[in-house]
Amino acid sequence: MPGTLSYIARMIRPILIHPDPRLKKLCEPVAKITPDLRQLADDMLETMYAAPGIGLAAPQVGVTKRLIVMDCIKGGPPEPLVLINPQVLWRSEELSTYDEGCLSIPDQYAEVDRPAERHLGDLCAARDRPSRWQAVHRLSRSLEAADDHAEDAEAETRTRAGRGAGMKIVFMGTPAFSVPILEALHRDHDIVAVYCQPPRPAGRGKADRKSPVQTRAEALMLQVQHPTSLRSEAAASGFAAHGADVAVVVAYGLILPQNVLDMPLLGCLNIHASLLPRWRGAAPIHRAIMEGDTETGISIMQMEAGLDTGPVLLREAIPIGAEETTAGLHDRLSHLGARLIGKALRRLPDLVPTPQPTEGVTYAAKIDKAEARVDFTLPAVGVDRLIRGLSPFPGAWTLVGGERVKLLRSRLADGRGAPGQVLQGFTIACGTGAIDITEAQREGKRPMPAAEVLKGLTLPETLV
Repeated sequence: MPGTLSYIARMIRPILIHPDPRLKKLCEPVAKITPDLRQLADDMLETMYAAPGIGLAAPQVGVTKRLIVMDCIKGGPPEPLVLINPQVLWRSEELSTYDEGCLSIPDQYAEVDRPAERHLGDLCAARDRPSRWQAVHRLSRSLEAADDHAEDAEAETRTRAGRGAGMKIVFMGTPAFSVPILEALHRDHDIVAVYCQPPRPAGRGKADRKSPVQTRAEALMLQVQHPTSLRSEAAASGFAAHGADVAVVVAYGLILPQNVLDMPLLGCLNIHASLLPRWRGAAPIHRAIMEGDTETGISIMQMEAGLDTGPVLLREAIPIGAEETTAGLHDRLSHLGARLIGKALRRLPDLVPTPQPTEGVTYAAKIDKAEARVDFTLPAVGVDRLIRGLSPFPGAWTLVGGERVKLLRSRLADGRGAPGQVLQGFTIACGTGAIDITEAQREGKRPMPAAEVLKGLTLPETLV
């Protein structure tokens, strides 16, 4: 249609070509979402697709603002994204090599080593691109999120101006889930002490191994403490001596007695990986998948003496994918927790604690290894949830010729047969329906795609 084509043509802007000096100018942060900025995002998106490309930064069209449009975010919403003042919060150590080009350097490609995965807030940027979405005008949701981000940045600037280097925080956490949160708080606040569980015997040699939090805290040159209890007078006095404004607790592993909860000026905040009051307790991520929940999230809770019973200050929900494992959901929730606690601390004086409802309370009991053996007499839906919920630890398992094989990823499949019957490949019949095992791990070997496992493993006619 001529009218539509001329409209799109007006939106396409010229891309600056290297070595244009405007490409070297420092970018200014975006302070406010305006109609002009929304129009710029629309124009950039049309320009990017016309080029064609999968990402375009504002300086490439002559605007020195920290604004990027992208259509290559793994796991993102079904629409292009607008990134306002983006900041990489975490990079994987694993590198991947890709043949890359740049719209500002036409017809030039080179092999580039980049982190295989990077986290921008609650977005995970990876190097695989989904199919191109056609509804390129649907930017409102992304821009609204960016508007919130700009407001947060403005609030943070005001708060930090009033409190100098940031709040004095005692951080209390132990496993890998807690590490991105520690790193985020360390960037913006004064971590006066880190509390975690003491080193434990681990590995074949049973040598003492430091927790992920202790390892990272020591690398950041933070003071680390790991008392076996906080109930003694000495432990309480040591905690009080830090003079903390607030304590942030996430998967710590020790109960905080009331006198310790009362010590920080602004109390103790817990980052809990569920939408409280659902899944209070030790294993909320595992249980949410095992029970077939379609969503979960992060709750920032004001701690009290009960088990995850305190009032909630902030919460944010995320969907659980149909084939998602505990490992993937764990990482998404960890980075969401890092972002949400930052928001909570910036807005703490204005947040109103909301008591948890008495209805809908469930408890996420600690995972017992006895739960891990797969019972193929159960419906396929239940077997699939068990496998994904226990992946990677402790790992659902079955016996194959006397060898314990962990089943790490699965999906529902067509087919029927006697429970445990191997239908084809690694597709197994269940009490009702069937599942397809897509990743498994043999004893003493690394996790592998099912097809690789089957090259060296012969399945019996029936698994029991």
